Amino acid sequence: MIECMNTQPYISIVVTARNDNHGGNLLHRIQIFVNGILAQSEKYQLKAELIIVEWNPLPDKPGLAQALSWPVQHNFCTVRIIEVPSEIHGRYRHAERLPLYQMIGKNVGIRRSHGHFVLATNIDILFSNELFAFLASNKMMKGKSYRVNRYDVSSDIPLEASIDEQLTFCNENVIRIYDRYGIHNLKIDNYIETYPHDVDVNPDFVNSVGITPLYTNASGDFQLMAREHWHSLLGYPEFDMYSFHLDSVLCYMAHHSGAVEEILREPMRIYHIEHTSGFIPEEADKLENRLKHDNIRRLTDEELRMLATKMSKDKRPIIFNDDNWGLAADQLNEKIILQARWDNQSRTNKVSSEEKEQTSGLNIHTLEHPVVSIIITTRQDGLHYIKNCVESVLLQNYPNIECIVQDSGSAKETVELLERYGNRIKWVLAPSSDGGEKLSEAIRKCTGDIIGICNCSDELLLNAVQWTVQHFSRHPGIGAIYGEYYVIDDQGRILKKAMPGPISYNYERVLCVEDTIPMQSAFFRRSALDQADLFKNTWLPARCKDFAIWVRLGIRTQISYIPGIISKHRQYVGSDVSKPDTWHDIYNTKKEVLERFFKETAVPQHLKSLRYRALGGLALYIAGVFLEDFSDPFTAMKYICLARNEQPDTDHLNYMGKRIQLWTSWLLKFYQQGDNLFYEKRYEEALTIFDSLTVLDYWISGIQYSKAMCLFQLDRINDALFALEKELTLRPNHEDALKLLQRICVKLK
Repeated sequence: MIECMNTQPYISIVVTARNDNHGGNLLHRIQIFVNGILAQSEKYQLKAELIIVEWNPLPDKPGLAQALSWPVQHNFCTVRIIEVPSEIHGRYRHAERLPLYQMIGKNVGIRRSHGHFVLATNIDILFSNELFAFLASNKMMKGKSYRVNRYDVSSDIPLEASIDEQLTFCNENVIRIYDRYGIHNLKIDNYIETYPHDVDVNPDFVNSVGITPLYTNASGDFQLMAREHWHSLLGYPEFDMYSFHLDSVLCYMAHHSGAVEEILREPMRIYHIEHTSGFIPEEADKLENRLKHDNIRRLTDEELRMLATKMSKDKRPIIFNDDNWGLAADQLNEKIILQARWDNQSRTNKVSSEEKEQTSGLNIHTLEHPVVSIIITTRQDGLHYIKNCVESVLLQNYPNIECIVQDSGSAKETVELLERYGNRIKWVLAPSSDGGEKLSEAIRKCTGDIIGICNCSDELLLNAVQWTVQHFSRHPGIGAIYGEYYVIDDQGRILKKAMPGPISYNYERVLCVEDTIPMQSAFFRRSALDQADLFKNTWLPARCKDFAIWVRLGIRTQISYIPGIISKHRQYVGSDVSKPDTWHDIYNTKKEVLERFFKETAVPQHLKSLRYRALGGLALYIAGVFLEDFSDPFTAMKYICLARNEQPDTDHLNYMGKRIQLWTSWLLKFYQQGDNLFYEKRYEEALTIFDSLTVLDYWISGIQYSKAMCLFQLDRINDALFALEKELTLRPNHEDALKLLQRICVKLK
C-alpha cells in the first residue's frame, strides 16, 4: 500500500480523444465519463488527476476544453488536457486514414502523469461505486496489474442524472459482459469463449498454447498499475498501426516483468457506453474489412500469440519502445482545466522552465498580469445559459480576472445561482434603468486595464483572455481588438465554423452597417473607452449598445482584427433576436444612433457626408436578416425600398436586389411545381411542397388552400378543415376556399 503525499495524486487516470464525433454522440459520452470521475472522486475523497490527451485536434471544431462543461472548482480532482498537434500526428504512416493513435496518445499522458498509480482507460467508461471505493481505499499495491470485468450498456444514459442514477441505469441496461473467459451477449443469449472456464486448474491448456492465460479481454478499457511499472515497460508498444491487441501485448509485458495479474471481483466493474464505431464481437468482420479497405495494419491473433509465447519462453518482457516513448522529446501544450485543492500549493510553489520560456517574449504588462474585467450583460431570454457564461469567464487560463454581472433584477433561481459564486463575481443591480445606463454603471465599476463585454447566453473560449493580453502587449497603439467566434445552438453544439467580423477593419464600412463586429469576441483598453467619453455623459441605447460603441470609438482610436477564435455565440429558439419584431426595433434603434452621431458637432464633415449611405446600409442589413434568417423576401423587399430612398453603396444594393429576385423566382417555381403534381393526381408529393411553403402563407395567396385540396383528395378531412380555417382567417373572401369548405360539409353530412 502507498500513502499519498499531500501534493501528489494517488492515481492518474489517462485517456485520449479528439472532438471528431467518433462513434456518434461523442461529447455526450465524454461528458458522462468526466462527470462520473469528478462526482466519485469527491464522494470517496480520492486525490486524483484526470489527464486527457487531445490527439490531432480538428482545426474547425473547439477543443475538448471548450466543448465540454466544467465545474468552477473541485476539491479532489485535477484535470489536465495535453495536446498532440496535427504536425506530430502527420509523422505517422497512416495519418490520413487513422486520425488518432490511441496507445501512443495514452503513453503521452502516462509519461507525464504524477500519480503513484496510473489507470489507462477510455472516454466512454463509468466505474461502479464499489470499484471507485477500492481505488480510494489505499489498498492498491506495487507489483500488481489490476483488471476488472467490463459491461457494455445502452448509450441512452441520461446526462443530467446523478452518478448513482446513471449507475442504476447501467445495471438495468446491460448488453454484454466481458470477463476473463469470454463475452456474453445478454440480448441474444450468445457466448463467445476466450479461454475455457477451467483454465486456472488446467495445465494442459497452458502447455498446448505455450502462453500464460491472462485476462486480455477488453483490457484497453482498464489497465491499472503503479506508475513505476508503466515507466519500466516504456508504456504501450508504439507501433504505427491500428491499436487492436496492443493492450493485450501490454498485459503480457506486465506479467513477465513481475506485475502479478489481480482480477477485481464483482460488484467491482466498469460500464462501457455502446457506440457505433466500437469493437462489437458479433460484427468483427466489419472492422477487419474497414482496415483492409484503408490498408491499415493491425496486430493479428497469430502475431499476438507469437509475442506472448516468446515472453513466456524467455520469462521476461519484450520492451518495444525507446527512451522517447510518450513523445518525451516533444514540447506539448498543456492546459490545467481544474486544479484540486490539494494540488494548489504544489503548483503555486513550482514554475516550470517551459512556463518561464512562454512568458519571456512578452513585455512588462503581460508579465504583471494586468487586471482584465469581463462584463456579462443580462437579458431575460438568455438567463437560462448564464451559468455557462459565468463559468467560461471564471475558468479562463489567466490569473487576474474580474467578472462583473450587470443585472436588472433576475428571477429568484438566477439570483440563487449567482450567489453561489460569492465574491468571485461582482453584481451591478439597476432594476429601474435601461440597458445603456446599466452598462455604463458596470463599466464604471471595472478596475481592469482591459475590458470585455459579452451577453449572458454567450461563452468565452478557455484562452480568450490570455489571447487578448498577449495581443494588446504586442500592439500598444491599438485601442480595441476583435477575433472570431463559433455559432452554437441551445445545447452548445457548433452550428457554423468560425465566423469572423471584417477581416480588414474599415471604419466607414462599420459606420454604414456594411460590416458588423462581434462584441462577444472584442476587447477594449480602458484608456480608449475613457478617451471616447463613452461611459460618463454619453447616451447609450437600451438595445444595440455595441453598435453605438463601435460608431463612437472608431473615430478616436485604432481598432484591429486579430485572427483567432475566442468565443461562442449562442442562437436558440425563443431568443430576442429570433423574433421578427425585434429586428424592426433594431432598425429604429440603430437609425437613432446614426442620427444622433451625425448631429454631433465634433464629427468631421467627411463622415457627416456618409449619412445617407449609412441609413441605406442599415436598411439593407435588416433586409438581409429577414431574407436569410426568417425566409421572408417580402419584408426584405420593404427594407430594400427604404434603402433606395437613401444613398446606399451601389454594389451592396444591387447584390441585395439580386438575392430577392432569386428568392421570389425560386418560390414561384416551387409553388408551380406543386400545382403540376396536384393536377397529375400525385397528391402526396404535392402536399410535401405546399406544406414546406406554409411559412409564407401570409404573403403568397392560396398556399393553405392548395394544401387543403391535397388533404381533401387524400381523404384527410379534419386536416383539410384545419388548413382551410387558416386560409379563411387570412383571406375571408377566398371564393375557392369557401367552395371547398362547402364540399367538405356535404361530405361530412
